[in-house]
Amino acid sequence: MSKYAISHSAGNFLAGNNAEEGSYFGVGISFETFQKLVGALHVKDNLTNTEKANIVLRGKAYVPPPAFGQVIYPYRMSRFSWRY
Repeated sequence: MSKYAISHSAGNFLAGNNAEEGSYFGVGISFETFQKLVGALHVKDNLTNTEKANIVLRGKAYVPPPAFGQVIYPYRMSRFSWRY
C-alpha cells in the first residue's frame, strides 16, 4: 500500500501539534476541547467569544463526538499529531 501526504495534511498535522501546547482564555486545552472548537467552527463558520468560552470553560459541544463536526480526515491528522 502506498502512502502520501498533501499540504492540507501538513496543515492539519501542525494544527493539532501546535494546539497541544496552547491555551485559550488562559486555560490549557485537551484534544477533545480542541476538536469541539474546530468542529463548531467548521459547522458554524464563525464563533462568538461566548461560544468559545462555553466550549473551553464549560465543555459545551455543538455537534456530537468523535470529530465534533469536523471532517474525519483532518480529525485523524490532528489526532495523530497531538502526541507526536
